[in-house]
Amino acid sequence: MASTTHLNVNPDDLIEVDTTTPDNGPAYGTDTTTITSSLLTYTYSNGRRYHTSNISRYLLPNDETEQSRLDLVHHSCLLLLRGQLFTAPITAPQRVLDCGTGTGIWALDFGELYPDAEIIGVDIAPIQPLWTVNNVSFQLHDVIEKAWAWPEGYFDYIHSRTLGTAVTDWNEYLERMWRHTKPGGWVEIGEHNLEMQCDDDSYTKESKVRRYSEEYFLPACEKLGMHYPQLETVKKSVEDAGFRDVTVRRLKYPWGPWPKDRELKRLGAVSAVILETGLEAYGMELITKALGKDPEEVRKVCEEAVEEVKRRKVHTYVYMWYIIGRKPTEEKKAASS
Repeated sequence: MASTTHLNVNPDDLIEVDTTTPDNGPAYGTDTTTITSSLLTYTYSNGRRYHTSNISRYLLPNDETEQSRLDLVHHSCLLLLRGQLFTAPITAPQRVLDCGTGTGIWALDFGELYPDAEIIGVDIAPIQPLWTVNNVSFQLHDVIEKAWAWPEGYFDYIHSRTLGTAVTDWNEYLERMWRHTKPGGWVEIGEHNLEMQCDDDSYTKESKVRRYSEEYFLPACEKLGMHYPQLETVKKSVEDAGFRDVTVRRLKYPWGPWPKDRELKRLGAVSAVILETGLEAYGMELITKALGKDPEEVRKVCEEAVEEVKRRKVHTYVYMWYIIGRKPTEEKKAASS
């Protein structure tokens, strides 16, 4: 059984700020298709590379800079869960699906941990390594918008992490997971909100982070009808699909190395590095398209927010949450409560 330990013990506890150094001190450092080179179809915008079939719905790049950021996000999730790849109580998985696998780093780590399991990582962009271990394979497939080609009841564990606004219908997404999870199998959804949280008065009207979030990013999302997943909404979708033993873990994820707690400080330091390219990755296409802003203006807003985070000027955090659910051993789906 996987360990349930994680970095945060009580999500309602306040995070104590480290006041030992000045806030302006130094920063811390329907078909599935096997990947082939013929599928490397890209478009370029504002100096970044995007996957052609992706740009209208999932406005993040897929170039080398973004791939490095995704690997750092994986590292930060390991810090948050104290080295655990998952929170579901699985013991000897046989067939595992990683939805939106990105660079494939989670799938590869899982394959190393469980060498007897078959792990399939799927994504719409072919940015995974061409050489991999025997029990891990990567496929091109849109698991969000298209029907799944695998047999029903095929997987005993399905993993989905940080797909954000790419999922337009969580009910349909979880229904697909239900159909392709075998009785007794588990699903796990890991997501984060983008509403800034702060326990003191450092998040002010003058905050550069607030400006990025509340004046640029969130209005752009609203303009395009894009909404970040909310915990209660996704939890209800998991339950309505028929999964039982649904459990939620909600953890604080600091932006920047401002916490006094040593482990949270380390996590915050990694998040600051992620934000160096992450704010632009999330915001550039979205804000320029939705709000008609000049790319240089957006870039400046991102840079100022990152500098504020790195210099510990603002003590903000977001919530990362993990939802797990088990498909009952009865073949027939129980009626939703």
